[in-house]
Amino acid sequence: MEQVKLSQSLEDYLEMVHMLRLANGIARVRDIAAALKVKMPSVAKAVIELKKLGLVTQEPYSGIELTSEGAFNAYYGYDDPADNAAGMKEHDIRGLEIDLAGLVLGFGFGRGDNDFADDDGAKVYDIHAAYEFDYAGQHLRPFVDYKSFQTVQHNEFHAGVEAGLNIGGFGFRAVYGFHADYLGDDGDVVDGQDWTSTAHAFLVEPTFEVGMFDIKTTAFYAIVDRGDAAEDASDLDNGEIPEYFFVYAEPAFKLAEFIKLGIPVEYHTNTMDDDDDSAATFDVGARAYITPVENLEIMAFGMVDIPVQDNEDDTALRFGLETVFSF
Repeated sequence: MEQVKLSQSLEDYLEMVHMLRLANGIARVRDIAAALKVKMPSVAKAVIELKKLGLVTQEPYSGIELTSEGAFNAYYGYDDPADNAAGMKEHDIRGLEIDLAGLVLGFGFGRGDNDFADDDGAKVYDIHAAYEFDYAGQHLRPFVDYKSFQTVQHNEFHAGVEAGLNIGGFGFRAVYGFHADYLGDDGDVVDGQDWTSTAHAFLVEPTFEVGMFDIKTTAFYAIVDRGDAAEDASDLDNGEIPEYFFVYAEPAFKLAEFIKLGIPVEYHTNTMDDDDDSAATFDVGARAYITPVENLEIMAFGMVDIPVQDNEDDTALRFGLETVFSF
């Protein structure tokens, strides 16, 4: 058999596919892009080349996760798009997703945490569309998503846009996300009440890097209107929007080739109610990022949580250690 000679880039993609399959049982375009820090269209092109060479296969009708929109990239506390996002967290569906030259189309029936069946057995269905305009590292990504519970009054709608630019060591990312639940309600859920609930979410993430120094920042604000919906009844209470306002900054200094020290400074409201100041905290501490050998990452942290405004809790200390080994 003739040996296939791959470019270094394709070798990197192929290696990541194998690593993700070993770790998760599946390698998704989104996961490959995140791991290699490249755009999804670049991954899609590489996968096509690897398929032509017979080195990978793809099963488009297996379970997929619709790409999250407007995820929190800079702040470590909300960086899992399966749980939180300014635009839309991941939707787990059984169906079809198409990634083609920046265009993303997805359709399917909900499964797992994204599924719900009423007394008649009706299942959730989800429709998603996005398009990424990418030029010289600058990008603009509008998106829209509709999720129906197949009842007249209960459905969810997400729409918004993400924009980003990089100039030298400076990066800037901004997200606007519109969230809505019970869009079709007109007194159907509870007579005389309108359960339509909405939120407008705004996220900005400026970053800067020069030499041995870098800084990550995040500012997030959400305008939330639950309408007449009962507490915890709206999809807005599922944690997708974690709190109505927070700010975060973490300057970091590279002390050596394998160790970096960050100093996170944060303010959190810890609530979705903009009239409630009883949970607000000011948090400050230190985070050490250590990479002693290839494929081994260690993160140690210590934080002081100081209650502010109307928060009557005691000052709290948090410590932790996280070790990640990739193979």
